[in-house]
Amino acid sequence: MAEITVIMPVYNVGIYLEKCLDSIINQTFKDFEVICVNDGSTDNSLEILNQYAEKDKRFKVISQKNKGTGIARNTALKTASGGGKFIVFIDPDDWIEENAFEKIQQAFITTQAEVIEFNYNEYNEYSGKTQSHNIAKNINKKLGYKLNAYYNWKDVKKRCLSGLNLYVWSRAYSSDFLKRANAKFAQTRHGEDHIFACTVLLQAKKIYYLNEYLYTYRCRKGSAVNKISDSNFCIFKNIKLLKEYLIKENLYAELKEDFIRYQINTMACHYNNISGENKEKYEYICRKYLSTGNYRKMLSIAQKKNSFLEFFFSIKNRRENGRKTKIITLLGIKFEIKPKRKNSRQAQ
Repeated sequence: MAEITVIMPVYNVGIYLEKCLDSIINQTFKDFEVICVNDGSTDNSLEILNQYAEKDKRFKVISQKNKGTGIARNTALKTASGGGKFIVFIDPDDWIEENAFEKIQQAFITTQAEVIEFNYNEYNEYSGKTQSHNIAKNINKKLGYKLNAYYNWKDVKKRCLSGLNLYVWSRAYSSDFLKRANAKFAQTRHGEDHIFACTVLLQAKKIYYLNEYLYTYRCRKGSAVNKISDSNFCIFKNIKLLKEYLIKENLYAELKEDFIRYQINTMACHYNNISGENKEKYEYICRKYLSTGNYRKMLSIAQKKNSFLEFFFSIKNRRENGRKTKIITLLGIKFEIKPKRKNSRQAQ
C-alpha cells in the first residue's frame, strides 16, 4: 500500500499536463500512487496520461464521460479507499515542489494531525508574475487570529466558512479521517470543492499548519474559475447543500452569520462569469437568498472584482455609427481592433 495517494481530475489540459506530472515523478519521497481521472478530455490529455502510466506503474488512469471535477474526484476517492494513508489533491495545470511529499509525510508522522495545511504560490499566466500566499499571515490579516502550529474552526471565532481557505489542494488529509468525516465533493460544475472543504474544516479536531511553500496554483484564461458559463448557476445548489449540512450537524444557528457572509462572497465571485443575457436571472435568484442590504453588498464586491480582472485582460465590443470595434485590455493597456472596410467595388 502506498503511503501517499495523489488524486488528479483531468480535462483538456494537454499543454500543462506534463509539467504537473513531472513535478510528481521528481518527488524526493517515492512511496506514492497517482489516480488520474480523465473526465472526457477531447485533446491529447488521455494520451499523455497513458504514456506516463505505461512508464510508471504508480500512475493509474480512469476514464469517464465529462461529468465535472467534483464527480471525477469522488471517483478517485472511491478507488483510493484501499490505498494510501494520506490523500493529496493536485490540479493538472498546477505543480508541486520536489520535496512536497517528503515534508507532508514527515508532518503527518510527527504531529498525528488529521489535516496538514501548507502555503502556496500563485502563478499568473497573464502577467508572468508569481505571488506567495502565506496561510498564517492571511488568517491573521483577515481574522485577527495568530496561527502557530495547530488549529480548528473553533479557534477562528465563527469565520470558518468565509474567512478560511477553501482550496482542497493546499491541504493534505489522513485517509482515515476523510472516511470518518464522509467528505465528498458536490456533483456540480463550479464550487464543487466548497462542501468538501467545509466538511473537513468542521470535522477536523487537529489541523497542523506546515509553514512551507509546497504548491503552485496557475491562474490562467479558460480555467473553470475564470470561464464565462451559465453553469455557474449551480453555485445555488452548492449553497443549499452547505446549509443542509450545517442544519444536519446542528451548526447552522451558531454559524448563520458567517454562512450569510459565505453566500455573499460566493455569489459575488461567480457574478462576473454569468453571460450578459442571464445576468438578470442570476440577480433575481440572489435577491431571493439575500436581504436588500446584503444583495447590494454582493453587487459591490462583484463590481470591484470585475474591475480588477478587467485590468489584466478583457475583450469588449463597442458600436459607433453602426460599426463594431473590439476593445482588448491587457495589463491596463487598451487596444482597438476595427474591422476592415470593404472595398467599394467589392461591395457593389
